[in-house]
Amino acid sequence: MDATDSTINRGVSVRTVYEFSAGKRKDLTEEALLNAISRIISKDGEARIGTRVPIKFSLVDGMITLLRPGASVLVITCDRFAGQMKQLFDLSWELSEPIDEFAMTLGRVQR
Repeated sequence: MDATDSTINRGVSVRTVYEFSAGKRKDLTEEALLNAISRIISKDGEARIGTRVPIKFSLVDGMITLLRPGASVLVITCDRFAGQMKQLFDLSWELSEPIDEFAMTLGRVQR
């Protein structure tokens, strides 16, 4: 169980945009990505696929931002900054694909 699983199990609302560009990520196969997203969706989370996610981060209670530039984590407790990051997330969400569209482009789902 990863951190996302345990967060969802506690009843926390989770929306995630995963970055995936075919051929760019050797550590993440299309199948592994679909499995990870299926776990989130099966627990009432929401997930989408983007071809470019500008920065990895998490928002907590609209006041705390966790930035993940590489292997470290930077914690910023500023509601104004968190508000700006939420706008960035919302834009990334709108520009990303719903999971069913992504799966169709991979030929995994038929209409």
